[in-house]
Amino acid sequence: MSVSARLLTGLWALALAGCGQVVATDPVAMGPGSETSGYQLRLKNADGTPAIKVAVEAVAQEGWSQKVTRGGVLLSRRTTDDSGRVRFDSLPSTGVAFEASQGSVVVHQRINLDTARNAVLTLRNGGSIRVRLQGNNTGIHGLLLSGTNIQARLQSDGSWVMPWVPNGDYSLVIWQDQEIFPLAQVHADSAAHVDTILPVRPMIVLDDFGTRTSQNLVGARLSGGYWFAFGNGQAEKSPISNPDLGALREPGWSGLSMHVQLQVDTSKTDPVAMLGMDLARSERGDATVTHDLSRVDSLSVMVRGRGNVALRFLVPGWRDNRCSYETPLSVDGIWQRKVVLLDTVRVIGADCPTWTTVRTQVVGLGFVAHRDAEIWLDDLTLYGQTLDRLFPGLVW
Repeated sequence: MSVSARLLTGLWALALAGCGQVVATDPVAMGPGSETSGYQLRLKNADGTPAIKVAVEAVAQEGWSQKVTRGGVLLSRRTTDDSGRVRFDSLPSTGVAFEASQGSVVVHQRINLDTARNAVLTLRNGGSIRVRLQGNNTGIHGLLLSGTNIQARLQSDGSWVMPWVPNGDYSLVIWQDQEIFPLAQVHADSAAHVDTILPVRPMIVLDDFGTRTSQNLVGARLSGGYWFAFGNGQAEKSPISNPDLGALREPGWSGLSMHVQLQVDTSKTDPVAMLGMDLARSERGDATVTHDLSRVDSLSVMVRGRGNVALRFLVPGWRDNRCSYETPLSVDGIWQRKVVLLDTVRVIGADCPTWTTVRTQVVGLGFVAHRDAEIWLDDLTLYGQTLDRLFPGLVW
């Protein structure tokens, strides 16, 4: 038995600082009031019999990537008794997954401890993934499945192997130098062995919304990079319900996200409300300096919300320009990874310069709505470009 994989291009990324071991045996400390009073599981085999003397691990989900770099995502490990039962104490009330393995039979299951006081996990046949990396292979610490305690083993032939993977959908991520970023989305279904080659592409995390600031990650280092609100003309109401963009942070896909309600003044001609972001300023402090996105092949963002929203690339004079360069983003109440291939950006307007022409003159980007909408954003990332090429003035 093994794993089949669906590989998707242009996935999201998480920029992280520091290094550490992925597996930790010591419980992770939690603040007062954040724990449960105890949680009991029953682990069974596929035939319904108790799985006896099997280790079960509680794995942190919230802030998973940050916990990886701090030293581990393992909250606790306990062993089942003769009835297949195991009890955990002092776990977070939300954001926990449980994992267990016994040879080729495995399980991974996320559980909300606030709504369930016990659960039954079943060990089933897993599969394997073998990955060969193409591109810049220097500084690689490992390959992991996001949200799990599962990591690949480096083989003598240079490939990476995960021998037994539970059924389910996962993001396969790479730990390279001081960054963790995704390679592909994989679906484990115990149907077919996968042996694949995946490219390691340059990437820039513009914002992971992990800090309560109105600047993006690059702007905090280079100056500029500010988030802002924009509405057409003198709107009767603010384009954003809460103008304090640094305060609009709440638990998101990974760590914090930005939660914004776009308010459109429909009394105006061609009404619009936009959450915008300038990329970064030049060394001389010019907030309208242009950036060349000709080498950027895609942008990805984790998003959920309601209403119709478009991603717009801003070029000089965008406030008064009759031309816009954008692509629609369908959003709903479930977190989804949206990927924009920059070659598919549409030009809206008559007698406009082509996207190829203005692609070298981008000053920022925006999330645009023509009717009231609500969005949550996380892990906004560019692919195909390096920091030093896009931001020549960046000082580390």
